[in-house]
Amino acid sequence: MLNGFTGSSNYVASDDLMNSVNVAMALKKPLLIKGEPGTGKTMLAEAIAESLGLELIIWNIKSTTKAQDGLYVYDTVQRLYDSQFGEGDVADISKEAAAKGKWAFVSDYARFYILYHNGGIYLDTDVQILKSLNPFLKHHSFSGFESKDRVAPGLILGAEKGCSLMKKLMNSYHERHFINQNGLLNEKTVVSYMTEELVSEGLILNGELQNIHDFIVYPIDFFSPKSLETGKLKITSNTYSIHHYAGSWMSNTSRLKRYVYLLIAKVPFVYKMYNKIYRKY
Repeated sequence: MLNGFTGSSNYVASDDLMNSVNVAMALKKPLLIKGEPGTGKTMLAEAIAESLGLELIIWNIKSTTKAQDGLYVYDTVQRLYDSQFGEGDVADISKEAAAKGKWAFVSDYARFYILYHNGGIYLDTDVQILKSLNPFLKHHSFSGFESKDRVAPGLILGAEKGCSLMKKLMNSYHERHFINQNGLLNEKTVVSYMTEELVSEGLILNGELQNIHDFIVYPIDFFSPKSLETGKLKITSNTYSIHHYAGSWMSNTSRLKRYVYLLIAKVPFVYKMYNKIYRKY
């Protein structure tokens, strides 16, 4: 049991004040101290902590602070994230994205980390599987074209443990930051990073089947029968899955632009003119 408060070496408390503190401790109730700035409220708290040999925890509140904010909150997602990666293994860009609640960008790094260390197949949560993926297990690593000029690891990304490409992509994230020096967010997608890396390795942007140093890139209709630009679905006999493009990574501005573009795509003449003037693929 804690001893009563009698003041400290740097704080002489009156009998009434000591009684108030001791009664609050005995009842295990909070003690509200009111007073103008500079009248010694914080000094009293420091004196109580010193006298009782306890740590002083300061919680600065404001008009929008809620009582619940002072309670311990168990962040399940963050705890899972911490358990998967050692502190020294997590790229700064991933930590910064997590701090901003941009979980889609955290998964950009996580997919490469997990596949390199464990092997397996990664899929975005908005991917619908239509047929067994067993035919692709023969590959060392593979993914697919989202369009003629983009390879999207969110469609599907498979790799054996220790895949050199997964290691290279994983390590590249250690050189980046999610929060730029000007304070703006780096929302360049994993699609861009991966496509650029594959092009540097010899990939030709034509949407056709290719083998880039044992990394197989499949044509569009295998894993991306739904167009990101128009939302139109074209399933073929080759189709194994559909990416429904939930776009959780998008900013509100990007979502609005995409919505407008999808509306334009419904009018063939306007869509053709828009692409001719503004779009470059």
